[in-house]
Order: sequence, then C-alpha cells, then structure tokens
Amino acid sequence: MKRYGRVVGIKESDIKKYKAAHADVCPEVLEEIKKANIQNYSIYLHQLDNGMWYLFSHFEYTGNDLMSDMAGMGDNPKMKEIWQLCRPYFTPLENREDKSIPWSMMEEVFYLQ
Repeated sequence: MKRYGRVVGIKESDIKKYKAAHADVCPEVLEEIKKANIQNYSIYLHQLDNGMWYLFSHFEYTGNDLMSDMAGMGDNPKMKEIWQLCRPYFTPLENREDKSIPWSMMEEVFYLQ
C-alpha cells in the first residue's frame, strides 16, 4: 500500500458547487474508486494566507499501476460525469508534473504508523 497526497486550487465562487457535488456521491462512483484500488480517500478544503483556496486530498493505493487505474476510472460514465462537472472549478498549479490532470502530487515527508 502506498499513500498519496494531492493539491489543486479551487475558485472561491465554485466552492459551494464543489461541496454539493460531493455531498451525496452516487454509489457507482464510490465503487469505481474502490475498484481502482483506492481506499481511505479524503478531500480537505483550506484557504491559505494569500487568500487562495485549495483542495488537499489523501488516499491509500493498493494496486500496482496508479496511472492505469486512474485512467480506467475515466471509462466509467458516472465517473466521467463528475470529473467533467468539477474540472472547471479547479485552478491547477503551474508547476504540476502531469499537465493532463488538474491535481498536483505532493511529497510525503512524514508518516506515523
């Protein structure tokens, strides 16, 4: 199992819509996430001192190929729908490694087991 942290900016005007989209996620989407070997998935919202809002996510991955599993989730129509709904809310960081996705991976620097 490997732990991942990610970050993306979010437009303040879209926070309520983003929260609403995640308030009652359809079971098919939740199952698709689990099928992609992702567990203990959380998303946090925080405004930094610069006034910008950010989403921070953390999840545990139990598979062997995260990118392949993530791509596979995109084949599910319900998953595709929620991604298309939420993507315009994001303000991706310019220095992210993979420009094809809005989220930036974060480096884990400490873990208490």
